[in-house]
Amino acid sequence: MIKVLINIKISVLVLAVFLFFADASRAEDAPSYKIYSEIMTDSMIKQWMPIVDSLQLDPGHYKTFLWVDPCPEKPFRITCYRPLDERSHNEPFCEKVHDEASGEIFYKDGKALIFSVASKGFLLGEEIILLVYDKDSNKIAEEKVIPFPLAKSSPVDHAEISLKLFMISPMMYEVRFRGFPKDECLKMESESEHESMPETVLPKLEGICVNYSPDVINSEGGTAKLTFTRKSGEKITFRIPWGDCLIPYLNGFVLAPKVIPFETKK
Repeated sequence: MIKVLINIKISVLVLAVFLFFADASRAEDAPSYKIYSEIMTDSMIKQWMPIVDSLQLDPGHYKTFLWVDPCPEKPFRITCYRPLDERSHNEPFCEKVHDEASGEIFYKDGKALIFSVASKGFLLGEEIILLVYDKDSNKIAEEKVIPFPLAKSSPVDHAEISLKLFMISPMMYEVRFRGFPKDECLKMESESEHESMPETVLPKLEGICVNYSPDVINSEGGTAKLTFTRKSGEKITFRIPWGDCLIPYLNGFVLAPKVIPFETKK
């Protein structure tokens, strides 16, 4: 009896090892998808004929294009979530299916263009999540994009400051710094509805993150002025609407700048 049990255990172990290596082999055979996003203005879109038709959709707004390499086998789909929109109840706000009836997929530098989204109706710095599923409904890629970025790059050395909205009420932004010299310090000042924040010195910018809120107690809304001053005297300034001043953004009335003041590829 003991010998039989030992043989059964050995058989189960061998089967488990076989299944493990079979799964590992399938994982190695499965393609590794890389996903890219790029923001364009109308003038940039006009320079590439395959996407010129997108100018007819929400003209004057940024367009974020999503590229994947390699292109998944049809049918596959892209599902979009808007985490900060409480009305969505965690349901996708948009979905696109690529099948045989959906038309030709365009390529650029070997990457397949599979999706685009306009900045119309989004808040400054609001992040959305794009998920790509294969024909068997397996998630094969994920990308987080900000359709209406709140970011600026220095014209001197391209050092960049970006703000990501992560809370609506109270309104809170995550401020990040990229490309600054390791030993550089910044002075941070804010004024919102005649309420000023004392000057703050930010040392060692590499890898740090600062939370910022433009909200003012007992005020319905306004536009905050957030300024960062570099050692050289260069100032990088943001004007950030909040409260009632967000309504034009949600309604899609605010157009994007004609010149993008930040890095457009990710």
